[in-house]
Amino acid sequence: MKIEHIAVWVSDLETMKAFYTQYFGATGDGYYESVVLDPENNIVEITV
Repeated sequence: MKIEHIAVWVSDLETMKAFYTQYFGATGDGYYESVVLDPENNIVEITV
């Protein structure tokens, strides 16, 4: 089985924006995104 998409619902969007900015280097103005590679070289795209 290969997971290609995961969605996460949160009750505190500002906390999640801070988390993604701090740990994934996400940047943006109202739209935060970051693209990283996982240990198996799969592309992980994070969008808030």
